[in-house]
Amino acid sequence: MNHSPIINNAELHRFESLIAGEYAYVQYRLGDDKITLLHTFVPEAGRGTRLAAELAQFALEFVKKENLKLTVICPFINKYISKHPEYATLTDNNVQPS
Repeated sequence: MNHSPIINNAELHRFESLIAGEYAYVQYRLGDDKITLLHTFVPEAGRGTRLAAELAQFALEFVKKENLKLTVICPFINKYISKHPEYATLTDNNVQPS
């Protein structure tokens, strides 16, 4: 199933994409020079489509581009980083590659 392009919805503090009329997103908290990735949500219609991974990659690329300090609370993002060690240096969580 296709989804809309992923965007940074700064007003709602989330990276989001619309799929089947519902939003998939990574919720974040942004400070002066730091960001905390809080939660990833994908509606039923988007599960199994790699949308969550695309959202994670988008969020991490945003962190890299903006040169922000990163804290990850979201278990899915931690798991994504463990499988994509090129992002491990962005976080202060010390995520181990799997």
